[in-house]
Amino acid sequence: MKRVKSILTAILAVIIISGCHRIPLHEPEGGLYIDFAIDYTLHVDLAGDVDLEASQELKDKALGKEPDMVHVLFYDIESHELVYEDYLPPTGGFVHIDPGYYDVIAYGMGTMVTHVSENLRNRGLGKAYTSVKEQAPSTKAETPSGSTIEEPEQIYVGSVEQMEVPVHDREETIIHLHMDLEPLVESWTFIAYNISGLQYVKSLTVTMNAQAPDRYLWDGRRTVRPVNIEFPALVNPETYSIKTVFNTFGKLPEFTGNAILDVTVSTEGGRFRWQYDVTDQWDNPDNTGHLIIVTEHIDIPGAGADTGFGPGVENWNEHVIDITVGL
Repeated sequence: MKRVKSILTAILAVIIISGCHRIPLHEPEGGLYIDFAIDYTLHVDLAGDVDLEASQELKDKALGKEPDMVHVLFYDIESHELVYEDYLPPTGGFVHIDPGYYDVIAYGMGTMVTHVSENLRNRGLGKAYTSVKEQAPSTKAETPSGSTIEEPEQIYVGSVEQMEVPVHDREETIIHLHMDLEPLVESWTFIAYNISGLQYVKSLTVTMNAQAPDRYLWDGRRTVRPVNIEFPALVNPETYSIKTVFNTFGKLPEFTGNAILDVTVSTEGGRFRWQYDVTDQWDNPDNTGHLIIVTEHIDIPGAGADTGFGPGVENWNEHVIDITVGL
């Protein structure tokens, strides 16, 4: 009996040993290593005491967040077709590709709102975009013309034309290549002063027209189709102001109309809207801090104001009452 137990124990040990395998716990000793340098620099002017520490949402907009991973793609320099791709940590990592010259794109992954097109087989097809924002039927006619898209999250992108991958020993020598990843999305600060009645505001949204719906990863170009972007803002009745940081793929250079900021608020007395024409500030080439400040007086009526709609009128909230700017 003891002999049988010994034999069974020996057989079980062999099975366990044969079923195990060694997993390497370190990087290769040689090969091609790509270093990523991601630009987390603040690219927007925070004038008007916009406090990023007071709002994590604004902080993430202005500074962005570290990607979960970086998707790196190598393309043939003549056909521009995809040759090799890999997923690396945001600091960099080893790739396994033959020596030669390649056009390379790298972008950060992990954004929830900003998407990257699935068709990346060709160098010029990849783009960052957001979804069209769903709107209630009662508000479709009240926003500026065109579709309204989700406000994009920051995404970091780098591209290198004809990057050389030198001949290297994959076993012993480490060859370092470097890629800079820059913000693809623009961040802007919007501040409006001299607004009375903000204490009555229950909700507030801002919509901006003439925006690009996307940006391409390789060369940063934009689809020629203007859309609107909707974003929230912080309300401060004590300083009679609203302020925010918002993200955009940028205004279309081909758009010749005016840049309009459309502000809509809801109070107990109704829904009110006014518009600012910010074309001069938006198109100013010297406005490198991406700062828009407006000071025209706005007076938001309180709950007891005569808006033409009594409390018994159904669906008063589906009607927007325009407020004239500057009065």
